[in-house]
Amino acid sequence: MIITDGVHLASTESAKELHDFALRIGLKHEWFQSGRRSHYDLTTKRMFYKAVAAGATILPTRQLIVEAWWATKKKSRPVSYKGEMT
Repeated sequence: MIITDGVHLASTESAKELHDFALRIGLKHEWFQSGRRSHYDLTTKRMFYKAVAAGATILPTRQLIVEAWWATKKKSRPVSYKGEMT
C-alpha cells in the first residue's frame, strides 16, 4: 500500500511498489531518499493531490512512520518454530 502524510510518500510493501508509483505520478528516481525510512518527498500540493488521486492512502505522520518502518521489519524478522514473530 502506498501511504502519504501530505509531505512524504512511502510504501508498506516494497521499494519496487514505491518506485513504480512515484514514476506513475511524475517523481524522478533520483529524488528517492533511501535509508532507515526510505521515501520520496512530495514538495508541492499539486504532487500530493496527484498521489492521492493515484491511490495513496493519507495517514498522520506518526502512523506513516510506524507503518512503513514496521512493514520492512516484519518481512525481515525471523519467525519462531511456533510461527510467532520473535
